[in-house]
Amino acid sequence: MCLSENLVLIITSLFLGATALLAPWVAELLKRRWYAPRLEIQFSEEAPYCHLTRRGNGSPVYYFRFRVVNEGGSQARLCEAILEAMATADASGRYVPEPNFSPMPLTWAGIGAGYIAINPKRPYFCDIGHISEPAFQAANERSIYVGITPDQQSQLKFKFDTPYAFFSQWDSLVPGRHKLTVGIYSENAHHVSRTFNIAWSGKWQVAERDMYREIVIT
Repeated sequence: MCLSENLVLIITSLFLGATALLAPWVAELLKRRWYAPRLEIQFSEEAPYCHLTRRGNGSPVYYFRFRVVNEGGSQARLCEAILEAMATADASGRYVPEPNFSPMPLTWAGIGAGYIAINPKRPYFCDIGHISEPAFQAANERSIYVGITPDQQSQLKFKFDTPYAFFSQWDSLVPGRHKLTVGIYSENAHHVSRTFNIAWSGKWQVAERDMYREIVIT
């Protein structure tokens, strides 16, 4: 066998070996690109995102939530919804971020806080917060934030739907204009986030069409 034939055999062997090693990696790369989970956050200030319901005791309460949909080709694993940041408009209209805000998990509607798996095209709703009727909130939902004033404590508030709260930061929104940023994290999908602009008058209305003039979320 001549030198050129040996060289051809060596190159061919190296090529086949490299192909064997790279094939699984390329297949996995293509799978991730074409079949990877892809999460989207959807919202509209209308049912079923926002709606009036009642507690077990008959007390009315408005819930405000967004929807997470997996538009990819495979399951998104260990998905968690997080309230990431909060900002409030000052007298000049400039939004001032809450300093040292600690991210908190939000609750999946009907499930609770924690991790869930989201199959392709399967939507899940996640609660941002709720507004209870004034008598119920005054008796059961006082804010634990140490920085709240007596006047703010007496106002009707938009309560965050988190499994716990910190004394060091807001657990609700008082009347005013605010921004809330929420994010979805997953083991195998890219992080997605969305910022909600909330204008809240602090006034309770029995009819949904009237309530959605008192609180506007975009």
